[in-house]
Amino acid sequence: MLSFSISICIFKYLLPARMVAIEEVLEIIELWLNTKFEGGRHQARIDMLDSINV
Repeated sequence: MLSFSISICIFKYLLPARMVAIEEVLEIIELWLNTKFEGGRHQARIDMLDSINV
């Protein structure tokens, strides 16, 4: 498993195609999908989006 956090992977590097091998991309995505959402300050925005009737 990669030794850095998912926030660094996704939000700092944004998966640059020329710098990240496909194996690393797949590992990063798997890590992101399997990371528990902690809620916190972002939960209010998610609740607002959930309340929208489309």
